Amino acid sequence: MVHRYNSSVARLVSSEFPEFAWNIWMFALTPRGWWEDVRRKYLEGDCIAQTVVRLFIEQSAEQIGVQLQDSRGLKKLEYHLYKVQPYRIGQLGPLSHILETLGIKSASTSISSTLQHDFVNSLSFLVTLQ
Repeated sequence: MVHRYNSSVARLVSSEFPEFAWNIWMFALTPRGWWEDVRRKYLEGDCIAQTVVRLFIEQSAEQIGVQLQDSRGLKKLEYHLYKVQPYRIGQLGPLSHILETLGIKSASTSISSTLQHDFVNSLSFLVTLQ
């Protein structure tokens, strides 16, 4: 039966048991292309993809024990999402922008801009080395 779903347990259970809300990202392996589809649909403004991203961010914050209203916790979450798991939502832009887009109240929107500033400074440094 798993072969019908391209050897994806996540696809199998979510298709065979649609009455349950499955957190696909919690499976050991997400279906091939799943995160790419979520990113594309999120950027298109799809409300289901936005809900998936919101739940993923909230659950990630809970797993690492941080509150979105705490600026240190937000910084730790951003590190976790963009450095530890960049292939998931890392291409959606700064965390502060994602939180703002999703209407999630957070402690600070300056954390992402600080990290972006550090990134730009790093790039500037690399350019001057050449």
